[in-house]
Amino acid sequence: MALVAACAPLKPVPSPPPQPAAQPIIKPAAGLKLSAVSFRDLAGWAEDSHGAALIAFRRSCKALLKPSHDSLVAAGDWRPSCKAAEKLAAGGDRVAMTFFETWFTPYRAAGDEDAKGLFTGYYEAALKGSWRRSGPYTTPIYTRPSDLVTADLGRFKSGWKGQSVSGRVNAARLVPFATRAEIERGALSGRGLELMWVDDPVDAFFLHIQGSGRVVMEDGRAVRLGYAGKNGHPYVAIGRRLISRGVMTKEEVSMQSI
Repeated sequence: MALVAACAPLKPVPSPPPQPAAQPIIKPAAGLKLSAVSFRDLAGWAEDSHGAALIAFRRSCKALLKPSHDSLVAAGDWRPSCKAAEKLAAGGDRVAMTFFETWFTPYRAAGDEDAKGLFTGYYEAALKGSWRRSGPYTTPIYTRPSDLVTADLGRFKSGWKGQSVSGRVNAARLVPFATRAEIERGALSGRGLELMWVDDPVDAFFLHIQGSGRVVMEDGRAVRLGYAGKNGHPYVAIGRRLISRGVMTKEEVSMQSI
């Protein structure tokens, strides 16, 4: 029985139609060279969780095939591989690995002169929060105040296109809104603007820099927050301030070191 089980057939992976030499769907930016390589050239490829990657790819297909994404990628380029992924049983690493090796070609990305480069990704802050102020949850996360207004200056003068100013209206005049320091000292408190409370002011600080994040509440529910507006004052990079004060060097600055 063990022998028979070991030889049980796997569900075949649908093969793509014959294609010319593989080409990247997205054209590389200036200064970036892409060259096709083998999956065996990818460090750790054989040990990766391909079943989990297949589940993620299926979710991506739902977005990739939406008409709203046609301006970014050609939906037709993704449709065959997305349809093939739908036919596979989710979770199997072996079948999933075969799927990716069948439908995709990995590319090595390099600069014009240097094979080394830097890839960056979007960081989503993860915080712990509560609907009420209690215990460690003392840092408020505010909703957008109703008196905070933003004016598109390009509507008033063509030379100001792309510029805006934010503030509040006082006696029929637009005046500066509260600064970050004033907000930290309670300029918005007592107005019912608190969405929730989090347990770490530093995490809240990075949430505002990133513009979005996820807060795990006491009951385990995850709440996603997104950018709603700015107070109109110039952004001050805390890392740059720490460098100018001699607290850190440029090489030492990171989110963790801050």
